[in-house]
Amino acid sequence: MRFALVILALLGGVLAPAADAADATSDLAWTDAWQRVPVLVATPGLLMILLVALSGALLVVNRSKRRYHRRSKRLSHILRGSRAGTWAWNVQTGETRYDERWAEIAGYRLGELEPVSIDTWKKLAHPDDLVECNKRLQQHFSGKSDHYEMEMRLRHKAGHWVWVHDSGRVMSRTRDGRPEWMFGMHLDVTSRRSAQEERDDWLERFNELSSNVPGVIYQFRLRPDGSSHFPFASNGLREIFGCSPEEVVADSGPAFAAIHPDDLDEVSRSIERSAEALTTWHMVYRVRHPELGLRWVEGNATPSSQPDGSITWHGHIRDITELHQALERVRTAASVFETSQEGIIISNIDCSIRDVNGAFERLTGYVGQAIRGKKPDRLLPEKDRERLTARIRSGLEADDHWNGEVFIRGRNGETFPAELSISAVHDDKGRLSHYVTLMTDITLRKAQEHRLGKIANHDPLTGVGNRRMADERLRHAVAQAQRSGATFAVCMMDLDEFKPVNDHYGHNAGDHVLKTVAQRLQELVRAEDTVCRLGGDEFLIILREPQGESVFERILESVRIPIRVESGIVRVSSSLGIALCEAGCDTDAEGILRRADRAVYAAKSAGRNRYRFDSGRGDGG
Repeated sequence: MRFALVILALLGGVLAPAADAADATSDLAWTDAWQRVPVLVATPGLLMILLVALSGALLVVNRSKRRYHRRSKRLSHILRGSRAGTWAWNVQTGETRYDERWAEIAGYRLGELEPVSIDTWKKLAHPDDLVECNKRLQQHFSGKSDHYEMEMRLRHKAGHWVWVHDSGRVMSRTRDGRPEWMFGMHLDVTSRRSAQEERDDWLERFNELSSNVPGVIYQFRLRPDGSSHFPFASNGLREIFGCSPEEVVADSGPAFAAIHPDDLDEVSRSIERSAEALTTWHMVYRVRHPELGLRWVEGNATPSSQPDGSITWHGHIRDITELHQALERVRTAASVFETSQEGIIISNIDCSIRDVNGAFERLTGYVGQAIRGKKPDRLLPEKDRERLTARIRSGLEADDHWNGEVFIRGRNGETFPAELSISAVHDDKGRLSHYVTLMTDITLRKAQEHRLGKIANHDPLTGVGNRRMADERLRHAVAQAQRSGATFAVCMMDLDEFKPVNDHYGHNAGDHVLKTVAQRLQELVRAEDTVCRLGGDEFLIILREPQGESVFERILESVRIPIRVESGIVRVSSSLGIALCEAGCDTDAEGILRRADRAVYAAKSAGRNRYRFDSGRGDGG
């Protein structure tokens, strides 16, 4: 614009002399002057138009440049802010361009990778991911997908794998329609993938927990139209209502149909009150179970409002039939109070003990006369007393009930596990009368749970781990090796010529041989190692950080020691197949087992009574 003004000023200078001449002459002279003006005006005027047009064009160009630079700078900021690495690939020639961030994701400087091409990416990519990558690229090239996208692994310079979200799109094609230039970017999603794996692990733990908690853990949703359903319910729903979780996912009708008709209206009203005030829902009611008959249940749940106007409760319903019946017996028959196998404490409203039954005396060693008037918190271990007392008080104040497992300290100072169910009892006018505590010794139950856990993970014949434990320990060892680079060895062992032992001496002798071998192996390895029997005469040994090969010789030697049975002396040997997982091991548990199995076969083929490595190194025996 300033340039155009200069041009106008110059033109003004050209026209000024003509004007001065006109002022100094007569009218005729003025007329003559105007005859010369068109020439003077026309030429500079055209020039002025051209110059103004040029100035405008330059202005547009400058504005376009500034917009381009602003957009370019903004795009650069976006890329840096997103921590994305960019790439461009000529599909036809293989020419590839990467930015510094692309290389940085894999732990490199771009200069370290040069000269770069599409092979640079292929060398860093995980072999297992390349097949799927190529499949998705071909789908995009053929027009079956609008763009290419995949999560894949790249080998980091430090040796580990990083997860990236790889995406891109063909932006130009050759004249015959083949893909030419493709542009895209990498995003490092390793942290998200790790978080997802951790989330999946927690979900698995929650599912296991919810399946083993007595009663049902659930999520209940009341829709704005008044209908309801259970988006989630544990398998304990069958124990409470006699229907499966799948039956109530869309409609809660099957569960409500099991509620006793005399209690259904009150249950519905209690849900409505909880929804209106968003207060904790608590209800004790009866259920007509299709298999168990009439049951008493207690439910507790916390509501929350949702953006769509629905109300969602998260809670727990448990069968309290036994507790309810016990409370009825306490109120109606002193004989039941005295003959109950559960310890019973009746406390005043100030929590001082009013009475206890004989079962309580047998469990704790305290006689009723000595403990009356005392506070029951003296039964709790001193280190947990304050915390547990606060929890119990809070539960009673909120729901008139508390249930939980605690350790009880008896008169002799010893403790035992017990389940306590404490309820507030009200008189006919609804006033608090007293508290009733049921105390159940769960020592046997805890021992049974421990035994069941042992049965689930141990071989009943030999006492060493079973296949389930082997799978679990092997997966753990692989994960630890991949995280920390720790070394471990997986040893598959078969007893040589074991069948003749059974045929000649009998199965009892064969069982004795298996138990003896298992015991010797258990005594041979360290505490952090694992010995499992997979079945028959097949054993699996997992050794953490094995030191040299002498341990494998000792394993073979321990098996060769003669074993005395009822009918004589038995001598057996073994074939040992070894798969090592060292630093950088990237195989899975199944792959390691296959390697060890191949090594066992090699040991047997080589004449038995020896060990072999799958890798072919360190043959011995």
